[in-house]
This record gives sequence, structure tokens and C-alpha cells, in this order.
Amino acid sequence: ALLDFTLTIRRGELLSLLGRNGAGKTTFINIATTQLKQTRGTLRIMGYDVIKEAKNVRRLIAVVPQEARPLNLATPWEHVYYYLLARGFSVNEARERTARYLREMDLWEYRNVISSKLSGGLRQRILVTMAIATEAEMIFLDEPTIGLDPISKMNVWRYIGQYARMGCTFVLTTQDMDEAEILSERVAIMDRGK
Repeated sequence: ALLDFTLTIRRGELLSLLGRNGAGKTTFINIATTQLKQTRGTLRIMGYDVIKEAKNVRRLIAVVPQEARPLNLATPWEHVYYYLLARGFSVNEARERTARYLREMDLWEYRNVISSKLSGGLRQRILVTMAIATEAEMIFLDEPTIGLDPISKMNVWRYIGQYARMGCTFVLTTQDMDEAEILSERVAIMDRGK
């Protein structure tokens, strides 16, 4: 899926991988986030080899996979709070971050509403909040606004842009040229794995 693929991402930038279906965007994300082993080549995240030092890579990154969906019976609070606990945060730190990021991402009023009763845009915002609340050095967003209406999409863009300006490194995959242009400092165009 990836052929002669070379990419350097600068710390603190928001880079978009723009390409049509089958271009290799999700394959790259899966390799970079240690979910898929490459057959050849080298990939380093923040200086760590994704194969030999996968545990170190996982501590530095967060990811919103393309196919991710919130659990229908869990609330936004439960999603963010339990994700932070699973990532190793203390109960107090997870509680504080959950409250802070649900407020910052305009999810506070929905914090106790189960996801199945929320709009698609709010459910997607839960996933982005889960990743951002980790304050990971590098966040991978694999088509985070696919299928959203224009208003929901713009809301998600606003939050991603806000955190990108704070110095977090983002890698965003998209098929949407407007999304890439609005959010990104640089755009890498992918086609047939190159």
C-alpha cells in the first residue's frame, strides 16, 4: 500500500495527508501508530522506531482511527475519563482533565448523555476530545470529519485548529481539500502509496 513513501513531519505542525480512497493514508496511520507492522523501511516517531520501540511511541501519541465510534451506552464523561485512566493517568488527573476538556470542547452540557442520543458531530467530537485530553505530543486523526454535516465539520475543525496552535503535532488524513487547506500548515498529497 505504501511505495517509496518518505515523509518528515516537523514538531508542532499540523500536516494533512490528502488523497482519495486507497491512496495509503490509513495504512500509513496504522503503521505510525504501531497497529500494523511495515514489511520494509523505517518509521520513527519523536526519535523512536515504531517497531523496536513501540511502547515508547505509544506513550507519546494518541489516535482517532477512521472507523472509531463512541460506545452507544457510554457518556462523553465516561469516554474521556476511562480513556485517560487506561492511558495511565491517576484518578484525580483523569477527573480534572475530563472536566476541563469537556468544557473546552463544548461537550460539558452533554457530559451525562449516552452517545446514542447525541448527533454525529457530537459523537465525533467525543473521539477528538479523548485524543486531545491526553495532551500527547503527536495526535493522528484519520478522516475525523468524514460524513459530518458542514456545521459539525467546522466545529471539529475549530477544536483541532485551536489545539494545533498550542504546539501539538497533528497528522490528519482527509479526502476533503477544504479541510486540508483550512487546517494545515503543509499538505502531503498521496496517490497509490506514494
